[in-house]
Amino acid sequence: MNSLVLRSLNPIFLLLLFIVTLAIHSALFNFSLLRFLQPNITVAMVIWFALRRNFLEGGVLTLIIAEICEIHSATPQGFFLIQLMLVYLILRLADKYLVIPQTHGWAVLAAIVATGIQLLNLLSFYWMEIGSSPLLALVVRAPIAVGTTSLASYWIFKGLHKLDWVTFKSAQARAAADEELLIDSEGF
Repeated sequence: MNSLVLRSLNPIFLLLLFIVTLAIHSALFNFSLLRFLQPNITVAMVIWFALRRNFLEGGVLTLIIAEICEIHSATPQGFFLIQLMLVYLILRLADKYLVIPQTHGWAVLAAIVATGIQLLNLLSFYWMEIGSSPLLALVVRAPIAVGTTSLASYWIFKGLHKLDWVTFKSAQARAAADEELLIDSEGF
């Protein structure tokens, strides 16, 4: 009974964790110089949803996160929705056809996605004639965003893995998985 309650509360815990992290993130990196060192925690969450959740649950959580990001920022309506759903669907497709290793590979994947998002932002802001110099965004912000996002996402993935272990895995599930591994190793 306890495991069913925890399993059903897992998406709510993930959303609350994202909201609290986004609030701390925006308050911490509100200064002009620290804004360049801002990691993209949304990318880490979308990667987690794309690779660790089923299609429906991950898609709905990505939509909710995109809506929270749009409410929180001053971007045009639908900007984060299109951007994050595009990332989610590309990652689902890549997961289906490519082998993506666990936590260390996901940090590299977060760096690649952060680079793609920076280039997509640069292109869309240039198209809408919004923002500062494209050279500043390409030369300064993109490399720093890649480094900080990959570093932060490694620790975010470790924390999300522990949260999933607490909420998804019960003692009976662990014992059944260990028993299943023993049966497979004996050749049955």
